[in-house]
Amino acid sequence: MNIDSQSFNRRAVRPMVCLSEGWQLLKGHYWLFLGITLVGMILGGMAPLGILMGPAFCGIHYCLFRRERGQRVSFDMLFRGFDYFAQSLIATLIMVLPMIVLILGAYLLFVVGMFGTIAVMPRPVPGQPPDPEILVIFVSLIALYVFAITAISIVFNLLFFFTYPLIVDRGLSGSQAVKLSIRAAFNNFFGVLGVILIGQLLGFLGVLGCYVGVIFVLPISFAMNAAAYRQVFAREEMSAEDAPQPEELEPIAPITGPSETGIQSTPEDKPM
Repeated sequence: MNIDSQSFNRRAVRPMVCLSEGWQLLKGHYWLFLGITLVGMILGGMAPLGILMGPAFCGIHYCLFRRERGQRVSFDMLFRGFDYFAQSLIATLIMVLPMIVLILGAYLLFVVGMFGTIAVMPRPVPGQPPDPEILVIFVSLIALYVFAITAISIVFNLLFFFTYPLIVDRGLSGSQAVKLSIRAAFNNFFGVLGVILIGQLLGFLGVLGCYVGVIFVLPISFAMNAAAYRQVFAREEMSAEDAPQPEELEPIAPITGPSETGIQSTPEDKPM
């Protein structure tokens, strides 16, 4: 890995700009990317421990990066994600296993708290309504459990936000992509958090649409993430072999890097 593959911009992510640029990326190809992201999500959930999640997400980002470069995108290109199967699987296991441990720990604490409360509370008197204090404690435990799961999900989403795009765009190994993603996320903490929260808000609005609406915001969320990635990791020069052929080119206003948008950024000098 060279220094260029480790370089990134700090404090460069602008969440609302990501939303706008993400939509521009999909413009004119929304239904195609709806099919790509929907099948990708279904594919990613078909195996335990997210074994297929890495190739599926890599395939989605592969299509988005081709669209960003103005190249032709077709549905079958989703399966190009399997070109990165080994490294994406390594990255997925690094991400998923600690998350499972934390979630199981939170669940264990929740169960212990529930049974502990039942054990210490006095038995209800026959014919008397249950003590409202018990209800308050149970509701509080449930709320804490939901909050813990949500917090764990957001933290892991934030730390590994750039992992799959890095594997596709810069050809990093799974462990290298995870390390670089964590560093870049910390140096763009509030911007990345803003993008994640906007994505969750879009998902919530989709849930309000009888849950079916969640499907229709999937492409927007992925495109918005791709835009955030490009603000942090500038586009590298393509070789003549990788450059799009004239017949592949399609008109698009490409996602621009921070240096082209006037956003002030500072590249990392050296890899860790």
